[in-house]
Amino acid sequence: MAHDLTLWGEGTSRTLRAHWMLLELGLDYLCHPIRSRTGETLSEEFKQLNPRHKIPVLRDKTFVLTESAAIIQYLCDKFADPKEFFVPQDAASRATLNEWCYFIMSELDAGSLYVVRRHEGLSQIYGEAPAAVAAAKTYFSHNLEAMIPQIAGETPYLFGDRLSTADILLTTCLEWAALAGVALPESLTPYRNRIAQRPAFRTAMKKNFPELQH
Repeated sequence: MAHDLTLWGEGTSRTLRAHWMLLELGLDYLCHPIRSRTGETLSEEFKQLNPRHKIPVLRDKTFVLTESAAIIQYLCDKFADPKEFFVPQDAASRATLNEWCYFIMSELDAGSLYVVRRHEGLSQIYGEAPAAVAAAKTYFSHNLEAMIPQIAGETPYLFGDRLSTADILLTTCLEWAALAGVALPESLTPYRNRIAQRPAFRTAMKKNFPELQH
């Protein structure tokens, strides 16, 4: 079913989130597979969409949205079937979902993994900072360890039998961390394996990281 959806971006954990959510919801969309730091986000056309020249960017008809967490939440709110996907139906459930999402985005993503990305993967731009990188990896592990009982619990996903936006954010951070050399607890393996078997996740990985499919 077409919804006049267009997505800009591929090649990062953050763009993966948008691809994955669109595919989980069975939505048709046009993709412009532009990448960070290639000059493609600096075109005047793209800066009209996002003056901060960052990806991903989603356009739904005339509505334009940036920031991966906001994009997947918008798609969930507008298109998700509550029988298939976790969609909060009351204030307390929404607050609990938001608590997870804010924790993941602030403590795991921006506060830990992006420090590693800047000073290890992009040290030629931001400079080397081995102490900051080591501290960021430790901080990631510390925060993750505190949440393991809730992640590796008896239910398949964070909110029971249905996938949520928090699962998408968390999984992309876990996979990002693994690529960055952060050791992940064995107790998370069943959770990661369940996610890896989801057809939408597998298709999103192929779309977002085509270079890894060869």
